[in-house]
Amino acid sequence: MRKVALALACSFALFPLAGTSAEAQTCRDRVTAKGAPSLVRLLARGKARSAWSEKVRDTKRLGDDYASWKNAKNSRINCDKEGSRHVCRASARPCKA
Repeated sequence: MRKVALALACSFALFPLAGTSAEAQTCRDRVTAKGAPSLVRLLARGKARSAWSEKVRDTKRLGDDYASWKNAKNSRINCDKEGSRHVCRASARPCKA
């Protein structure tokens, strides 16, 4: 019983730390970019992420500080088949860590 109480106390103590980092992050409006077509879906997804990062980087009010896909919020990638190739679109809110 003591171990359970201690574990709960520790987990509650960590919540403010998790909330602080998310609150410190600055995010902007959603950006969407279309990647180059690829025969392989996995490669098309990577091209879409790269296109998204490049578009964010090239946007004057955003730039390199916001271009990381791993810092983005509400990210999603949608893929369609165009002929024999996959084409994906990456969409996310760019955030600065």
